[in-house]
Amino acid sequence: MSRKILNFFISILPSVIFLIMEFAFTIMGMIAYMVLGASFKGVSIDVILDEMMDIIADPDVNTGIMVVFESFILITYGFWHHKVISSSEKGVIPKNANIISVVSVLVIATGMTLVIGYVTFAEDLMNPAWYDEFEEMMEGAGLGDSMSPLALFYAVIMAPLAEELIFRGLTLHYAKKAFPVWIAIIYQAVLFGIFHMNIYQGIYAFVAGLFMGIVAHYGGSIAWTVLLHMVYNFMESVPLFDLLDHAYDSYFHFLFVLTVGVLVCMAGLFWFKRGVDRKNTENALYEKLLAQYREEETAGLSQNTF
Repeated sequence: MSRKILNFFISILPSVIFLIMEFAFTIMGMIAYMVLGASFKGVSIDVILDEMMDIIADPDVNTGIMVVFESFILITYGFWHHKVISSSEKGVIPKNANIISVVSVLVIATGMTLVIGYVTFAEDLMNPAWYDEFEEMMEGAGLGDSMSPLALFYAVIMAPLAEELIFRGLTLHYAKKAFPVWIAIIYQAVLFGIFHMNIYQGIYAFVAGLFMGIVAHYGGSIAWTVLLHMVYNFMESVPLFDLLDHAYDSYFHFLFVLTVGVLVCMAGLFWFKRGVDRKNTENALYEKLLAQYREEETAGLSQNTF
């Protein structure tokens, strides 16, 4: 029991440490800018503060800071993840990858885009102010409607890598040692939602976290969820689903597209598990035959030794 409690507390650490480091990184950067600015420019701290606030208000600067910070996270958390996962989970390309499983991930991402589109619609109905606050925050971070190439790189590459290391990598790894699998998947999705620090994004991040937690569990590697997360973020960053703009024209259209999204996700998850299971069976058979061949080869060498 004590071991499970320990793993529960450790499962919280990746996201908590990230938030602490993000806060510390911001504070140290501000202090360094003020000290260096006052030293080299010979002006008062108040003037330096005004300059710094103007810089922080620049979305491109914010994006650059996030890219630098996430690069640090990838190194530190990547090392942590490498140390705790099993050898079967290591590698850029999962050992259980095949055409069926890869295509299924693309299908799941498409279904997620549709389903989460309706989750955000429900949020808009509950409280329109949530979206206004979220949109303002995204614009300030350079992740609004018109993203720069650097912002797109952050949204599609850097953020998925870092978030998957934290949640489907480390958090889920420890959570499965503390809870039954399905509770662990829900638990990491809840933390994933809280991690985004705003209710609008947090609700749909929870839904996305459920899908990605299931894929990580059945796929046995965060490489699958990194791919899923990247494809989903790309679809959300590029206006590929303009049909959602007309999905609220009628109840029929609303329910039709929502139903399609749910069915697409279910079909994608079914074929993903089937593809992964098939490849795992093939790999196990290969390992068995390889072990038999090595035993026979060793026996043959022993008989020929004088």
